Amino acid sequence: MKQHLFAFYRLDKALIYQYYDIYEQVLKDNEPNVYKHLSKNSVHPHLYLFNWFQTLYVKVLPLDIASRIWDCFLVDGTLYIVKVAIAIVAIFKRRILSSNFEEAIQLLSLSPGQDKLWNANITIDRLFPAIESVKISSKSKLILEDITDRTYY
Repeated sequence: MKQHLFAFYRLDKALIYQYYDIYEQVLKDNEPNVYKHLSKNSVHPHLYLFNWFQTLYVKVLPLDIASRIWDCFLVDGTLYIVKVAIAIVAIFKRRILSSNFEEAIQLLSLSPGQDKLWNANITIDRLFPAIESVKISSKSKLILEDITDRTYY
């Protein structure tokens, strides 16, 4: 299997931060206002994205949704995992844009009390169309492929 997230299991900080960089670039391309707001408020990907990627969303999504994501990951590869992250942020766009640092971190890290909000908003009917609408540039795709290739088994 060529597509994987071994950097997150090996805890290879340098490679993990390269995944974060790609995520931020794709977020900037797809949701520039959200990207600016999160950056301005110092809500960096390492504060929430690690748990999403390392568990392939099992920690934050219901099993039926996470299992569909796993299926798509096995077919489409690592690129799909990045698209899921962007889609989740896009679904919470309004809430994120009206949040401060603490509120954004609580939401994105699924802090206690946020599960009802996630369950109400991250549904199969909303998430998968949002994933399909995420655009990733050729440059970002190549960089992501290179990062994946540099992670050894």
